Amino acid sequence: MADTDYPLLVFPDPVPADRARRTGGGGKLRRPDLAVQAQRLVPQFQRLQEAMENRRLALQDNPLGLLPEQVLVLETIGSIENFIRAVEEIPGLEWLAEYELDDIAPEYGFEDEDNPEKQLKGQLFLVMTEQQALSQLQSLFDRWQRDRDAAFPRGLAPLRQAFRYLHTSRPWDVEDRIRE
Repeated sequence: MADTDYPLLVFPDPVPADRARRTGGGGKLRRPDLAVQAQRLVPQFQRLQEAMENRRLALQDNPLGLLPEQVLVLETIGSIENFIRAVEEIPGLEWLAEYELDDIAPEYGFEDEDNPEKQLKGQLFLVMTEQQALSQLQSLFDRWQRDRDAAFPRGLAPLRQAFRYLHTSRPWDVEDRIRE
């Protein structure tokens, strides 16, 4: 076998999977103040934009002029209703996966009202994105930051709730590769 000959990998046909049903409950969740939450997320969105821009510049020599898609990780505290549907409303965002999280440290103003030391539950969303879609997401975040009750386009209202419960937003990286 030559150095450039690799074995053929055959994957099964993809099939839709039902979303996992949430079980159990928890105490009442205390969230950070809206202004504090918005201010805390600004640097995260700026880092996302910078990461996408750096990736675009590194691949600018691509003769086809195509920008590769990247995976965006959004980690929330608690559950976000209709989030998948909202993601599908933004052209350039493609839903990849959702994982339940059970071990989120109480921080940034998120805590269980009955037991402030208790680990929190949440969701980790993986979304394939491109620069234009990320810019639209950034624009919606900016609108939400200026006015928490701002009207969002039809189908995108769940993003207001997502911004309210967002714990972390970042590009997919090594941390996600080694996660179970």
